[in-house]
Amino acid sequence: MIELASLLVGDPPQLWSELGFRVEDGATVVSGVRHQLGGELKGIRAWSLRGTEAGAVDGLALDPPSPGVECDLGAPHPNGVVGLDHVVLLTPDLDRTIAALEGIGLSCAAPARPAPTARPCGKPSSGWAP
Repeated sequence: MIELASLLVGDPPQLWSELGFRVEDGATVVSGVRHQLGGELKGIRAWSLRGTEAGAVDGLALDPPSPGVECDLGAPHPNGVVGLDHVVLLTPDLDRTIAALEGIGLSCAAPARPAPTARPCGKPSSGWAP
């Protein structure tokens, strides 16, 4: 079974501490997912999955989990956060990204459809219909 092991997040550890997360050695753990914090670039810059080989998925680095690091649920956070619900991946080519994710063994649910573009009068454009 493939599962998310870690995320490399371009935020300073101090910010996450100020938001009420328990941060140790520049990282925090939520739902067994280690969030390694820091670096100069913003956003999620890399991830690792348990149960698949290292590589890249549609341009996002896929690193191997750290040796010996298993699913650690971590201690409670002062802000009350208890779980990670999902990770959002934005892509300019949905079909290509789904194929890349399925290529490493992930099963993709039906993708979310983009919201209609709002016009100044509030009527949606005709470019998309559910």
